[in-house]
Amino acid sequence: MMRHFAWVLALVLLSLSGQVAAQPSDAAVAAARELASSGAEAHLAGEHEVAIDKLSRAYEVVQVPTIAFYLGSSLEAVGRWVEAAERYREVELMPLPDTKPEVHEDAKARARERLEALAPRI
Repeated sequence: MMRHFAWVLALVLLSLSGQVAAQPSDAAVAAARELASSGAEAHLAGEHEVAIDKLSRAYEVVQVPTIAFYLGSSLEAVGRWVEAAERYREVELMPLPDTKPEVHEDAKARARERLEALAPRI
């Protein structure tokens, strides 16, 4: 029994150390911000495939409501409704970041609206 507990404890500690090491560097976060900004601009310009590419890469590094919302919107625009709904649901569940909470709160509200409108089509 003690041996089993030791293995479980070791696995938990290893998984936690992996999470700490997985924190993105400042350079990676800055690059993700640039990708997100460029992706949002592409979305607003109607270049949804470009937006999906850039926003997806940004979202891999930084998971915040605004990036997920624009990604969901672009996915929805190209007819990838299930994926869009998944992003919108993620937005609803995300905690608000410390920076610019009003912008992220707006993204959460807009995601909730889009999910409600999208649900009948899925």
